[in-house]
Amino acid sequence: EYTALQANLFDDRDQLNEMVALELARLSPAHGLGTEAAYWLNATSAPSDSFLALAAYFAGTSNPAFPAVIDYNACNGMPLLWRGVATDAITSLSDDQASAMLQAFLSLENRMQALIGADLARAFSEFGHDHVAKDVLDRLESSPHFSPSEATLLTFDLALDTDPQIAGRLQQIPQDHSTLSIDALARLLMLARSQNEPVSDDLLISAEALIREASLGPQNSLWHETVIAQARSGDISIAAAMITSQFDATTPDLPNTIDQMFSDLAKNALVGRALFLERALAEMFPIEGLSREAKIALALLYRDGNLPDEYLRIRETISGRLPEIMRAETSNLTMPEIEDARPDPDMFDMSSLEFTLDGEASISGMIEAIEDSRSLRASIAEMLVYTQVSQGN
Repeated sequence: EYTALQANLFDDRDQLNEMVALELARLSPAHGLGTEAAYWLNATSAPSDSFLALAAYFAGTSNPAFPAVIDYNACNGMPLLWRGVATDAITSLSDDQASAMLQAFLSLENRMQALIGADLARAFSEFGHDHVAKDVLDRLESSPHFSPSEATLLTFDLALDTDPQIAGRLQQIPQDHSTLSIDALARLLMLARSQNEPVSDDLLISAEALIREASLGPQNSLWHETVIAQARSGDISIAAAMITSQFDATTPDLPNTIDQMFSDLAKNALVGRALFLERALAEMFPIEGLSREAKIALALLYRDGNLPDEYLRIRETISGRLPEIMRAETSNLTMPEIEDARPDPDMFDMSSLEFTLDGEASISGMIEAIEDSRSLRASIAEMLVYTQVSQGN
């Protein structure tokens, strides 16, 4: 049908047949051809705004501009379905609306269900309709157009599977450098982080290879999780270099990665790693750039790690009313007395690093640039003095 339509796009005078173009635009999204759908819509004299937004969604556009809806309660299932899947316009769903969206989804052809089902299931889960999300997953698992690998990823995202074998299922997804394999590795790292488990060297090596070969950056979840995993594993130098290599890209996702990395280090009481990483990033990403929540977590980490000066320094950057837990006096805090509060000497031995991000700039080269920073050298010296004072006492 699609091929036959293409053959009839133009008449004998080489004029576009708009009815055929519209039909092609209608069919293209089901084949994953959102860009082509948008092309044929724009070739017509009066393209529908809703169709244009739909084509943009299938072309990968985030939050496409569907026509505004005055009253979502007056909508039937189909307008709700597309806005719930493709936009952030809907902020809540009643049970009746969720049911209407599900019925609209089930009325679509199988290929279209497979294309949008994962996004719909995640939307239902986000709105708190987990049972409806499970209904969508069940439908997708029976579809010939939805692969077992996609079902595994969606099952993980919906947190519907508490089976301890979920990691094994993720590992079974072929590592063929496809989007699915990238997503599977990201979720394996996410799973290890959520369960506070160590990450194997093999997993990190695979992640690093995919990041390099696919030229991934902070907008990708695998890059994001790998940076955090490197910091958790103690490879602070690699984490810092991966971050500093992205500053020229001015990506909006980078601050979120840095935020979560410090929050994770604080959650796991990794004082020395957080302190060194903060110093390594100080010139490019001052501590003021962290979110309020991350700064509170970092301040409490330093306080509980017996680093009163660091605690007070971070506390001064927190705007607004401090939480009750931070209003206590700090006079009883002492200098570092626990091993993790002191910088690990191994953190400063970076000469052997040869991991390459882009084929040109190596991690060791980026780390050398970081070490040349006067502020970093001064901070390292300050930490070493703290350690000596503590040991002298």
